[in-house]
Amino acid sequence: DDIFKKYTKYNHLTKVKTSDMGTMFVLNFEIILKPDVSTKEFIDEIRERNGNLNAVLTVKKYTTIE
Repeated sequence: DDIFKKYTKYNHLTKVKTSDMGTMFVLNFEIILKPDVSTKEFIDEIRERNGNLNAVLTVKKYTTIE
């Protein structure tokens, strides 16, 4: 939660599923980054927190939340 609070204006967990025969979780989030946030720093902090496992950020353009 602290990483999402630091880097995002909005975040919502949209999907949870298991992978690798139930040994790992795949979490899908819908997010809107704060202005002037480094996506690289955001991903680096997430990867550091989750033991350098895969992290994917998909950018959705033209989305705003006031």
